[in-house]
Amino acid sequence: MTFQETLFNSYAHGVTSVEQCQAWFSKLDIDEQQQALRNILSLLIQAHPSPAMIQQASTDGPIKPTMTPVVILLKHSLAVAVTKLERLPNSESSKSFALALFIFGQADQHRRAVVCQAGCSHEWHQFDYQAWVLANATSLSSI
Repeated sequence: MTFQETLFNSYAHGVTSVEQCQAWFSKLDIDEQQQALRNILSLLIQAHPSPAMIQQASTDGPIKPTMTPVVILLKHSLAVAVTKLERLPNSESSKSFALALFIFGQADQHRRAVVCQAGCSHEWHQFDYQAWVLANATSLSSI
C-alpha cells in the first residue's frame, strides 16, 4: 500500500483521526491535493457505501449538510457524485476530501464487521496500523 492508502485505512481502523488526515491534506500543494482526493474517492467506491451511510454522513460528517460535496453525494449515484467531486473547484477539495474520508471510514468499518467478519484476505484489513504509525512517527508528527 502507498503512504496515502495506509493513512486513509489507518483512519478507517481508528488509528488516526479525520483531523490528522485533514491536517496532512492541507499541507499538500494543489496538485497533490487533487491526487489525494482522487485516491480517497477511489477507495470510497471500493468500500461500497450504502445510500443510508451517505445519508447518515450528511448529518454526522465533518462538514455542514448544506455544503456542495454533501449535496452532490445525496443527489447523485456514487459513480456520478465521485466524478462531480473530482471536478469541483480547488476551493472545495478539502471539504470533499473530509467527507469522502469520513464515508470511507464508515463503509470500511461496516464491511469489516459484516462482509469480512469471518476473515478475509484484504491486505488493508490485515495490516498492522499501530506499528505503521509508530514506524512513521516522525513524518506523522508533522501532521
